[in-house]
This record gives sequence, structure tokens and C-alpha cells, in this order.
Amino acid sequence: MRRGDVLIVSKLDRLARSLEHAITLERQIAARGASLKILDPAMDTSTPIGRLLFGMLGSVAQFEREIMLERQREGIAKAQADGKYKGRAPTARARSGSGIGAA
Repeated sequence: MRRGDVLIVSKLDRLARSLEHAITLERQIAARGASLKILDPAMDTSTPIGRLLFGMLGSVAQFEREIMLERQREGIAKAQADGKYKGRAPTARARSGSGIGAA
């Protein structure tokens, strides 16, 4: 990216999976003299309000992801306790005992 460029992203969660990563990317973009524009919700990090919204919505997105993962872990634990969740089916390589790392 060059000075004056604008990176356009459809949604904040398409940019990064964590708030820390999103902030790192935004800082790298700003260090090059460029800015970040997120279409949904509309925000532009070239403005003070856009940077404020970026931080706030990034925090909310991180919170939502952590809550979702927590619920997923709880659901898997309950399903395992009820005997309804056995885990991922073994791959063909794991079933045959051959492949990478097999003796």
C-alpha cells in the first residue's frame, strides 16, 4: 500500500479474527499513509470517529467470538457427556495406520 491508498473491506470480521490482529493491521496500514474503510458498518479509519468506531466495534466483535466459542465448547462437553458426540471421524490415513509418521 502507498500513501493515500484505501483498503476497502466488506465487514470487520473479514479483515481479522481477533481484535489484536485487526488493530495490528490498521496500524500497519496507517504507518504507510493509507487508511482502512469498512463497508458494513460504514467506518473509515482516516477520521477520528472512524478510528473510535473501529476500536469499539472490534472489541464487540472479539467479545462475540469468545462467547460463541465458549458456547460451542459447552455444547460439545454436554454432547460428549450424553454420549452423542464422538469427535471427528478418523481419516483414511489414520484408519490404515500408514502415511506420514507411521512406522
